[in-house]
Amino acid sequence: MKKTIGIDIGGTKIAAGIVYENGEMEHVTVITSDSESREGMFESLTQAVDQVIESADLADSEISFGIGVPGLVDSENGIAIFQNNLPWENFPLKERLLEKYPNCQKISMNNDVYQAALAEWYSANLTQKDTLVFFTLSTGVSTAIVRGGEFLKGAGFAGEVGLLPIAKNEKGDWIRMEQLTSGNALADNARTSYNDGMIDGEELFARYYKKDSLAISIIDEWAERISLGLYTVIAMLDPEKIVLGGSVIQKNPKILILIKEKLKPLLIEVQKDSLERITVTELNNQAGLLGAGFSGINQGE
Repeated sequence: MKKTIGIDIGGTKIAAGIVYENGEMEHVTVITSDSESREGMFESLTQAVDQVIESADLADSEISFGIGVPGLVDSENGIAIFQNNLPWENFPLKERLLEKYPNCQKISMNNDVYQAALAEWYSANLTQKDTLVFFTLSTGVSTAIVRGGEFLKGAGFAGEVGLLPIAKNEKGDWIRMEQLTSGNALADNARTSYNDGMIDGEELFARYYKKDSLAISIIDEWAERISLGLYTVIAMLDPEKIVLGGSVIQKNPKILILIKEKLKPLLIEVQKDSLERITVTELNNQAGLLGAGFSGINQGE
């Protein structure tokens, strides 16, 4: 059975493990990222990889990688171009890994949200003609499109619904969806609305479930804005499946009911069935690692 070392890189932790083509994972290790420097971050990565290699007792000829990296990635050349939370601007990750592991057979590298989307596509048992959109609601808002197991990127930025302008500020400048609907934005809104600098997203949702009127108002507006992003996806792509992921929705899966309520009035009659095609991920925090592994098995050089 085909296998690879899947790697999910984040600003606070790195997960690595053996991923098999049937979706099983073994020898998964998670270590804290040293995000203070380029070399420290790379050393964290190789530490995780070395632990997997040792634990799985892999021979040099069995080493290959599928990698998910936050931010803008040059997949073809294996370069981590830009990230908000990593010190790897224009970092030649593929080149450095080949220096460290010269007998590596294959490296596939992509944005971490794209890798998670790939895991969702395979897990949904879709056909080669089907399209899946992975819509993440976390510290940021991001989307990735997979059709037939391949990413649809257009000229490079296709599907970035988080960039959709949906409101204007007092100066008349457009505000993008991510600025209003990310987990950070939601918490900032709560702190301002309650005049409480200590409240966070978790507390806001706790108050929402207790039927606090202000929390209901904040979450209601947030869900309405999310519905605009979802409708954009439906109107442009009409995908067979939309999966919501990211920490905000994974911690509050029941909020999907509210989001669908906000979305429903936007849909014309022939689009109404799309409501049944929207789900919350069931892969939880494993999607990024699993998708990275799938990419390492099925894609790359």
